[in-house]
Amino acid sequence: IARLLGVRHVLEGSVRKQGQRVRITAQLINAGSDGHLWSQTYDRELTDIFQIQQEIAESIAAELGDLLGTQRLAVAAPTADLGAYERFLRGRARFHRRAELPEALADLAYAVKQDPAFTEAWIYLAASNYVLPGYTGKLPLPQARADAKAAIAQAAALNPDHPMVLAIQGQLLNDDAERVQGIELLERAAALSKHDSTPLLWLGQSLLMAGYVDEAIPVLERAVLMDPLVGINNGALGMAYFSAGRNTQGAANARAGTANGWPAGQFVQVIELGASGAHQQAAQLALSVPLMQSATPELSDALRTAWLKALADPSQAADYLALRSWRGPAEDLIALGMGERYFDWYLAEDESTREQPLASWMLRTMWLPSTRSLREDPRFWRVAQMYGLIPLWEQRGYPGGCRKAQTPGPDHLDCSLGAP
Repeated sequence: IARLLGVRHVLEGSVRKQGQRVRITAQLINAGSDGHLWSQTYDRELTDIFQIQQEIAESIAAELGDLLGTQRLAVAAPTADLGAYERFLRGRARFHRRAELPEALADLAYAVKQDPAFTEAWIYLAASNYVLPGYTGKLPLPQARADAKAAIAQAAALNPDHPMVLAIQGQLLNDDAERVQGIELLERAAALSKHDSTPLLWLGQSLLMAGYVDEAIPVLERAVLMDPLVGINNGALGMAYFSAGRNTQGAANARAGTANGWPAGQFVQVIELGASGAHQQAAQLALSVPLMQSATPELSDALRTAWLKALADPSQAADYLALRSWRGPAEDLIALGMGERYFDWYLAEDESTREQPLASWMLRTMWLPSTRSLREDPRFWRVAQMYGLIPLWEQRGYPGGCRKAQTPGPDHLDCSLGAP
């Protein structure tokens, strides 16, 4: 466990509950020697749970005083309602795993109903609403965004400077194509966040999607360091490494993402392999993990089989295209050498067809080494304009290796500065 987390000491414990009584046993272990530095058992009423947390924190700080220095610790009780607190913990865990998100909403809605002053429950209710459409079609995007805005307004009224409040507000600004202000808020949130890697993750993803690959990597590395077993942290860092051409590191983090329930990093790896001409490798990787769920939540066996055949042999792409019917960015076609169709959905005349969750995040593949021709396409400039990237580039600077082309014709990027 210590090796996975990159730490020297582990707090191990157990909780047994009987009626309104609870027994908590805690042990502080030196992972290198497997030696117990401190242990204690607490038999208390459930109403004392936050006091027990305080006592455990103080005991550990005292035991590790040589390493940590003298520290004054306080464990604030976020709510006096233990039922609300228990449901909050479940909902927050589901949010971090990006799993059972409808259940997370139910947990967190219960918590704020029981205690309307429970700030963190409002925060994670907003966060769960924000991410839910990207993982399930059970809540329409406009409704999810409206619910996220309503919940974060409640949280902001209680604690406007909480890093997760700032992070969610930044994400909502990004979605409204206000990326200069959105990234500024995310940077503030990331600097303040000590206990949740989400602000770092979202900042890193925002920088990556905008093409600031070299800036995104250290931010996402910090997110992984803070929460190394969160799948999306590893997967997002893998994507950034692939964009930087650091494929060995990218593959390791993408695998870690899949192992922890988030396979999108390996989906991007498949795209890079296929677009680079490594067709057999792409097909072999795609066969080993549930990758296509990253492209569409509803996938028939026939469609998956056709895509795998086309990955191995792009001349079979016609069979796949005959079955492919979902709407959305055509990342899957980039891997088949048909990247010119990537922009069709973004630039469709009927804007209502673009009501797909997290559409702007699909620009993650535009910064891979194999997609240079796509990011230099004038259609990419138009898509970047739709999502507020042009004002960001003009204020913050153009992505590494790129600039606005000086040649006649439609506006587009010239990325020859970063060409090998």
